[in-house]
Amino acid sequence: MSRVNEGVELRSVVYIPLFCLPLPKKHNPVIVLPIKDSKITVSVEVLSRQGLELSGVPPIIDKYVYDFYEFILNELGVNYGFRIDVDGDYIYNGFIYVAITNLMIRLLSGRLSNDEYGLLRLVDSRLGISDCITAIREYEVVGGPYIWRYDGELLKLPDISCYAREVLSTEDISLSSVVSNEVLATPLTRLVGLLIISIYNSLIEKDYKSLSNYIRLYNSLWVGVSDIVDGVSQSLKPVTDTNFYIYIQDLGRVTLFEVQLVFKGG
Repeated sequence: MSRVNEGVELRSVVYIPLFCLPLPKKHNPVIVLPIKDSKITVSVEVLSRQGLELSGVPPIIDKYVYDFYEFILNELGVNYGFRIDVDGDYIYNGFIYVAITNLMIRLLSGRLSNDEYGLLRLVDSRLGISDCITAIREYEVVGGPYIWRYDGELLKLPDISCYAREVLSTEDISLSSVVSNEVLATPLTRLVGLLIISIYNSLIEKDYKSLSNYIRLYNSLWVGVSDIVDGVSQSLKPVTDTNFYIYIQDLGRVTLFEVQLVFKGG
């Protein structure tokens, strides 16, 4: 149990769910990679009174952190507040949310074990947080790239990181009626899952030709199941070696990133 004025600080690179296509009420694999040369510092301190004091937290994240806090306040009987400070590279909001809320639970329980990660997954699910975000939670356990599935086995990837540059972002997209059609939803879910597994295998094998084809199909699925109109022509460009454009789900928005993969020794 935490004590008043106790605090903890995190210094980390930023992690991103590079391959994740969220489908409602479905769970598919997510490939998580660290962003090379990125850095973020997050500190959380316990307050004697209820409430949150936020500094350096992007406005788009405020709502999600407050929702998380209200949940643990009401459901876990937490009587503390938290002072939260963030500084560094604001590349991916989902990672900042994960870092903050992971530290909050670590302060309350004194650790982050399987039980705590299970609780965090439950809270995310109750709050409507995408698997794309939840998948990042165990980045500290792995300490590198990995593939993750809700309530499934987590598998490490070889030493791969990436450079990522935001090209454009759009408000959270709406999914087409295709996704709500049960006849199509099941095979679509299976296709997405198999596609991400194929991307995982091509990364391990450094099979850039297959990777290029898989990424173009992946982005076309993003466009096909959503109302995305921005960046479509860029997203469907062929992969040049390890450079490509990719849509990534973030908190409250979808972002098109230009990505360059970096393999060990590269």
